[in-house]
Amino acid sequence: MLFLFSNNNFNKYAKEELEKILDENTKILCFSGANIRWQIDNREELLQNGNYYNEQYKPFEEFNVSKDHFYIVHPTDDIDIVRAKFKYADVILLSGGAMESLEILLKEFDLWNLIKIVDKHIIGVSAGALIQLDKYNITPYIDVDYDYYDTCTGLGLLKDVRLIVHYRHDYDKHREILQHVSAETAEEMFETNKDIMIVTLSDTEGIIVDEIEGKKTVLFKGEWYLWVFTLRLTRISRSGT
Repeated sequence: MLFLFSNNNFNKYAKEELEKILDENTKILCFSGANIRWQIDNREELLQNGNYYNEQYKPFEEFNVSKDHFYIVHPTDDIDIVRAKFKYADVILLSGGAMESLEILLKEFDLWNLIKIVDKHIIGVSAGALIQLDKYNITPYIDVDYDYYDTCTGLGLLKDVRLIVHYRHDYDKHREILQHVSAETAEEMFETNKDIMIVTLSDTEGIIVDEIEGKKTVLFKGEWYLWVFTLRLTRISRSGT
């Protein structure tokens, strides 16, 4: 199963689905989206009972996941140890921060391609949700690590979806970002002849993807914002063409 969340409070609104995969025996391996330099300089934060460690572990506490089964990878860890932990992990957690940090870590430990094919549950928060897509949008203001727009290649675990996390419908700046992403996505649809969904996630919403009998089933804990295909047809109609 794939889980894409905006915030670390996912245990409050996706409890029923998470109870299916989490218990006292579940092994979780976490890759941090925090700045790589910060991770290197603050190793104690990533160790058991460090402040950062406790923040990442907190949503799993009510599912009785043992801290002994919850490990955060450090950039200087031995590659063989990390790959062994990856092999035996039931859940891979991709935490929030910067997508580049997650990509650097996964490639550093030679897991970027492996994570695409292994049979594991993937939980992604914010940056960890975005990087699961085939393409993700970098957006200023919402993504505090960036001051520019860009489109980047992700893991491709979930395709033909463009995601905006931490979205607030009542923020003018957020609506501007949605308009920018919509325009870019509509152009891509014209070029590729594909239907692509844009989804906005508030901090209490998420996407859950389960594969049943070879077919992906999407359970959305929130509200689909729009079909870009519908938006495209509306624009054509208004132009009179």
